[in-house]
Amino acid sequence: MKKPLTNNLLKTFLLIFAICLLPIYTQARVLKVLAIGNSFSEDAVEQNLYELTLAQGDTLIIGNAYIPGCTIDRHWDNAQTGKAEYSYRKVTDGIFTKTDKVSLKDILLDENWEVISLQQQSGNSGLPESYGNLGLLKKYVAKTATNKDAEIIWHATWAYANSYKSANFKPYNSDQKQMFDAICNTVAQELPKVGISKYIPNNLTIQNAREVLGDILNRDGFHLSYTIGRYAAACTWCEFLTGKNIIGNTYHPETISDSEALILQQAAHKAIVESGMVYQTVGGFFTINGTELIDATGAPFLIAGINNPHAWFKEKAFNALSYIAETGANTVRVVWTDKGDANELERIIKRCIELKMIPMVELHSATGKHDTEPLL
Repeated sequence: MKKPLTNNLLKTFLLIFAICLLPIYTQARVLKVLAIGNSFSEDAVEQNLYELTLAQGDTLIIGNAYIPGCTIDRHWDNAQTGKAEYSYRKVTDGIFTKTDKVSLKDILLDENWEVISLQQQSGNSGLPESYGNLGLLKKYVAKTATNKDAEIIWHATWAYANSYKSANFKPYNSDQKQMFDAICNTVAQELPKVGISKYIPNNLTIQNAREVLGDILNRDGFHLSYTIGRYAAACTWCEFLTGKNIIGNTYHPETISDSEALILQQAAHKAIVESGMVYQTVGGFFTINGTELIDATGAPFLIAGINNPHAWFKEKAFNALSYIAETGANTVRVVWTDKGDANELERIIKRCIELKMIPMVELHSATGKHDTEPLL
């Protein structure tokens, strides 16, 4: 009888097998999402998002810890003092409720939140010096949340309309493009400092939509319009959370035409692709759309790769990975056997991911067999 796989190696193969099957067997689930924000999170998550996600085949419980114009510093102060200053807005089973005078701690403890977003007050969103307490706020949220595996993300908000007149716009010389660039640069600069790797790219979505529709997505120069603006923001959240391409989603309110909905969905999808942002918990790493394999950004994925015989050539095959990547390959068939070392396989997989290639592990010693013994 063949020697059984070590526990670590067996676990590695089972993990790879599970990832491969995830897109096919994933069932619709309820994802619990909390936004700690202000009126810009109100614009983005309190309407349309539940319905869009439902149309994607999934369900959300949505919370919004809301204080108008709230900054990172004020959220942090409330975290320390326990001030009950929040309006706690919640969407459960599509029903909206609101409870006033709630503390941030009580909101965090109300549900086993799986995704928690933070954001800055809009006028400060492109000012790096205003992010000083973000790391402390993030640590408090992580420590207080009941779900210690909750992912803390960032909601990147949009630049103002060019017509907007406000002191908040002056740091950007009252120029939309300058504000947009400042937001993008600040997100790229400040989030890595506090260990936030994922964000909702509504900064990009709204700008993408403006390129097609014009500068008409705001109702007052800074808040989003009740129709197309809010719908665009919700589309971005939906694709991020579900990992499923928002284009073609059947839901839109009656106040938005089919053609407008498509433009806004395209703007959101483009933002997700441009930023590379997707949560991937609901939709998995890949999904199936008819005969197409869809990757995490929502784009069709065509496998283009090379066989690499790691089972026999060890370091030569490992060193060859960088050369394979240079060919433009997006996938590597990692030839492996049940006698391989689990730590080495892990090293190979990590290297493939670093080179932005999908590791497709093939257990060569079991391929073509009609019994299960080689897998045990």
